[in-house]
Amino acid sequence: MNEKIAILYLTSALVLGAFPNMNLKFPIAIDDINKCIEMAAAQPVAANIYTELIDNLTDYEKELICRIAVRECIDQDVPGQRAVIEVILNRVISNEWPNTVEGVLSQGSKTGVLQFATWPIKHWAKDNEIAAMMETLELVRTSTDLILPSTDYVYFATKEQTYAKNYFAIQDHHFGTGLNSSFDLEEWLKHNELTN
Repeated sequence: MNEKIAILYLTSALVLGAFPNMNLKFPIAIDDINKCIEMAAAQPVAANIYTELIDNLTDYEKELICRIAVRECIDQDVPGQRAVIEVILNRVISNEWPNTVEGVLSQGSKTGVLQFATWPIKHWAKDNEIAAMMETLELVRTSTDLILPSTDYVYFATKEQTYAKNYFAIQDHHFGTGLNSSFDLEEWLKHNELTN
């Protein structure tokens, strides 16, 4: 049972009248609390911020992500592959980029300045490589530990570029946030050093 969700249900029941048939009033009866806890326990809990997004992707969109990831990072270990996939998803989430997988991956195809240079060769990915990358995508969907420290990470390259900041490397790629990002990698590293 997830107590945070139970508290959320109880709060919404009280504040928003989410369960009008329960007629909740102060003081709250223990049976009403138990009902809220049961309702909360029955709700699926997302593993991370990408879970719902990936669950709502079509098979075609998942395959596109995997095809591009194969071309970008098949030679990297799983954390490096996950980080590339997280960048793709972060762009879908961001207001600064197209809000579809295909829009993100094909951006610039009309102007000739591609965001993902591998877009034209996505069909070269082999079936076994796509299947392996699907497993990595599933790890991104289900893992409680993310690779990138913020959804502001929307860039990766083989070396640091001037259009991004907060860079850190995972194998052969450097991952960065946009220049306008308020995310502070140094502060995040200090915090995580203290909490780990």
